[in-house]
Amino acid sequence: MKNKKRFTMVTALAAVVCVLLGLGAAKLDPARQKGLETIKWSTVYDYNRTLASDRFGGRYSADASFMEAAKWVSAKYKNWGLKPLNAKDGYLQTYPLPYTIVDKVEMTLFIPEKKAQPKGPGNRPPDGPPMFEPKPEPPAPLKEKKLEPITDFLPLLSSGKGEAVQAGIVFAGYGISLPEAGYDDYAGLDVKGKFVLYFSGAPEVGDKFDEARKNVPLTAKDKGALGILRISDPIATPSGTWVEGSIGSMISESVVDLLLDEKGLTVEKLRNDLRLYKRPLSFALSSKISCKIDARRFPDSKACNIVGYIEGSDPKLKDEVVLYGAHADHMGRQFGYLFPGADDNASGSAVVMQIAEAFAKMGRRPKRTVAFALFSGEEFGLYGSQYMAKNLPPQFKKIAVMINFDMVGEGDAAAAGCSPEPPELKACIEEAGAALGGLKSPIRLNQPTRLGGTDHTSFAVILKCPTAGFFSNGPHISYHKPGDTIYRINPDILADIAKLAYLSGDLFANR
Repeated sequence: MKNKKRFTMVTALAAVVCVLLGLGAAKLDPARQKGLETIKWSTVYDYNRTLASDRFGGRYSADASFMEAAKWVSAKYKNWGLKPLNAKDGYLQTYPLPYTIVDKVEMTLFIPEKKAQPKGPGNRPPDGPPMFEPKPEPPAPLKEKKLEPITDFLPLLSSGKGEAVQAGIVFAGYGISLPEAGYDDYAGLDVKGKFVLYFSGAPEVGDKFDEARKNVPLTAKDKGALGILRISDPIATPSGTWVEGSIGSMISESVVDLLLDEKGLTVEKLRNDLRLYKRPLSFALSSKISCKIDARRFPDSKACNIVGYIEGSDPKLKDEVVLYGAHADHMGRQFGYLFPGADDNASGSAVVMQIAEAFAKMGRRPKRTVAFALFSGEEFGLYGSQYMAKNLPPQFKKIAVMINFDMVGEGDAAAAGCSPEPPELKACIEEAGAALGGLKSPIRLNQPTRLGGTDHTSFAVILKCPTAGFFSNGPHISYHKPGDTIYRINPDILADIAKLAYLSGDLFANR
């Protein structure tokens, strides 16, 4: 960790660089400088550590652990003088969000043993017909392999409750059935009473396959399957569509290689063939699976986004909002494990909180309104950010830019991306980067056109507004695993990203 001397040196360097670049005292005014001085690695690290602590139990959307975190953040917002959404709801924007808790999981595979190759010339003479009709070979005995959660498989947090004993397994490409579009992974495939093994994705990019990708669990259930096995490496994205009576898990590529060995295939070969031929390559396997998932469903639950704001000082511009956001939710406690989510995404949430504190303590209001949102429901599929984009608080007339943070706590370098329009957005990030020396790579230009990835896409797609994102270079090796603890977090990168984003946003809010 670096100490206070490091901050003083950075501050002095920032002032020198700003003068050389012509940023001058008008842009690094005392208020802006005071905001920068509020941002300390020790403070933002403490917010990160608190959010990732046992106290908040993995911040699983809609359950008590997330609501406790929401109360803690709301108290901070109130203490800093941020405005609430309204008198009734305070800082919480509530919306319906059913969820599932997985209490127990077991999974065992039964894989055909390889047969020894016969030695010698066999039963056929060098010239002439066989000496006798060969007898049909009995099926190979099945070898039992018990799978370990986290390393070998991870139950989908949308899974239903169920049990299967030595059920069959069929590989069904992407698990998509769209005969009207000329594509059907299920054509000629019997999946009744079996598990569907599939890759996430689609044969083509486009709207016609987007809905089909979301409906893979439902399609499998409609075809009579007991459940689904999504091939994943790393096994790290446990969201999905909940289907009553269907059980589902992600399964590692190394385990799937064992299943495919009977066909002389590997995951890599099969994936490449699907991409190359762009047609179904489905088949049944001789392996069997036993699986048990105990899960509880909460269909009538509610989740919330945590939102506070500082109203703009310019009467003509205050209806435009610079929105800082990050998802605060993670995976909670599942099947005996705590998923702390220190990097994903207590880190981004801590940075948003630190930036909110900096704006609140800078001593002046920016021209445009600046808001700070911590979303729930991201791990379920961007539900919180989608809800906010579709249900903007009435005082937020227009989102001028949404600035997102997701997994910003690991590594030693900061990076940024933003929409190409307006050009002032990129210019503000460049100014901040030049002043603080925090950007080590060019700013990526991109305007998302599809939902996915992280929360800024909700605002880009639904509201068509500009977006920006800051992130660290990782590696994020404990992504969606119990090992994503505070001990993986670099306090300096948290503070550096907070300073970059704070200064970028203030420049954009006052342009």
